[in-house]
Amino acid sequence: MKKTILSIIMVFALVFSFMPSMAADSVSVNMDMFEAMFTNLGNNLTELSAEDRVDIFTIGKNYLTTELGIETVKKVLNGELTGEIADEINKMLDVIGGKSTYKNELIMFLDFIDAFGESVRTQYINDFQARKAYTLSSSVQISMKNVYNRFVSADVQEMLSSSHGVTGNVILNVFDALKGKIYLTDNKTDNEKIALKSLNSSFESKLDEKWADIKTVNGNSVTGAEDIITALIDSFNDGSTSKELQDIKNVFEEMGIYSPLETPTPTPKPTKKPSTGTGSGTIYVPTSTPTTTPVVTVNPIPVPQPAAEDEIAPDMAGHWAKDYVSAVQKMNLFIGDDQGNFNPENGLTRQEAAIIMVRALGLENKEVTKNIEFIDIFTIDDWAMKYVKLSVEYGIFKGYADQTFKPHEIIPREQFVVIIERALRGTDQGDKTTAFADGSAISDWAKAAVKNAVDAKIINGYEDNTFRPDNHITRAEAAKILYSAMYAYGKVN
Repeated sequence: MKKTILSIIMVFALVFSFMPSMAADSVSVNMDMFEAMFTNLGNNLTELSAEDRVDIFTIGKNYLTTELGIETVKKVLNGELTGEIADEINKMLDVIGGKSTYKNELIMFLDFIDAFGESVRTQYINDFQARKAYTLSSSVQISMKNVYNRFVSADVQEMLSSSHGVTGNVILNVFDALKGKIYLTDNKTDNEKIALKSLNSSFESKLDEKWADIKTVNGNSVTGAEDIITALIDSFNDGSTSKELQDIKNVFEEMGIYSPLETPTPTPKPTKKPSTGTGSGTIYVPTSTPTTTPVVTVNPIPVPQPAAEDEIAPDMAGHWAKDYVSAVQKMNLFIGDDQGNFNPENGLTRQEAAIIMVRALGLENKEVTKNIEFIDIFTIDDWAMKYVKLSVEYGIFKGYADQTFKPHEIIPREQFVVIIERALRGTDQGDKTTAFADGSAISDWAKAAVKNAVDAKIINGYEDNTFRPDNHITRAEAAKILYSAMYAYGKVN
C-alpha cells in the first residue's frame, strides 16, 4: 500500500544551505556534520515501516505548517512541554537523531522556515503532497542530479521514488520558496564561490528578529540575518568543491535564485543572424524603441493614495499597500494566486513584470510581429511568452549582454524603475544626479530613471534615505510604484 510522504522531507530539504551547529548565541558550521545529519535522517527513514513513516510525516505536516505548530515544536525541544503532544513531536524528532546535541540548530532552522510565512509553507507542502516537480532543462538536470546524489544516498533515493513517487525534482520544487526571498551571486574575490547578493527586506526583518540572539558565526561577530547567512554560505563554500558549487549555481540560476556577478547592461543592437531554418540562434532586438509612448512631462505633485476598495485579497488585510494592490488588481494589472491571495512579500520575476507592463500599456491584444528570441527562451513559461516578446518588441524590456532574458530572475528595484520610466514616461534618459545616501550604488544606466521617478514623486526611498537598488522588488512595492507612476504620468485619475 502506497502512502504519501508528507512535509518532513520537504522541510529538511530547505536545510540545504542553512543548517549550522550552534551554541546558545554562536554558530559553528561543519559540513561533515551537516552531511552526517542527512545520512542519519536517510537511514532512519529507510528503516521505518510504511505505517510509521506515514505517521511521522503526518506529524511533520501538522506542526510545521502553522506558526503555532512551529512554536510548539520549539517548546518540546527546549523541554518546556510534556505529555501526549510532546510524545508525538518527539516521535518525529527521533527520526532526525541527536536532537539534544542539535537542539539549537533545529530551533534556528525552525525560525528560518517560520520567516517564510504560513501561506508560503502551506503552498509548498501542498505542492509536495501533489508531487509537483520542478522542471529543468536537460543540461541543468544533470547538475541537479549531482547535487541530489551528494546529499541523498542511492538507497534513500530508491525508497522515495519507488515507494512514494518522490523524486529529486519534487524535493527541488521546495527550493522555489527561496525565490524572492534570497538572491545569490558570485563571490567578488573568488568567482567560483557563492555569495549573498540581497535579501527580501521583509524576510530579512523577520529573520533579524528571530535570530537576534546569534552574535558569532565561526568565531566572527555577526549583526543580523545578512551577516549570519553570509557566514553560513562562506562555510558552505569552504566545504564544497568548485564542481559542487557550479552545479548548485546552474540549478539556482535556472530557478531565478542566483545570477553570475555582472553589471546588467542592456543588450546591444545586433543585426539579425541568418536563419538556420529551425529558428535556433536567431536573436532580434528592435533597432529603435517604438514610439507608442511619447515622452511625458510631469508637474510633480504628491501621488494620493487610491480609494479603499471593499474587496481585497485575503492576505492583504491590514497591509500597508492594500489600497495600491486593490487599485492595480481592479485594473487587471496584477492577478493573485489560485486561493485569491496576492502574496505581497514575494518577489516579482522579470517575466511577471513584462506581463504587468504590457497590460498597463494596453498592448495585450497586439500581435507579435518581430522574431524576438533569446538563448534562454525555452525557460520562459508558455503563459508569459507573448507578453515577454511584446515587451521587447515595444522597447519596454531589453535582454542582457549575453543574449539572455532570465525570465525567472527576481527583478531588482533599479531595473523595475527603469522599465516603469521607459514604458510610462517614454524614456529612461536624463539627469543622473541623485540625493540618495547610496546613490553611488545605483548602476549608471539606471540613475536617470531613478532621478526621473523621484522628481515625479513616484518613489521616495527608505527612511534612512537609501534607495537599495539591488534589493529585490516585492509584489507590494511594485504595485505601489506602478500605481504611482500611472497617476503621475496621467494613466489614471
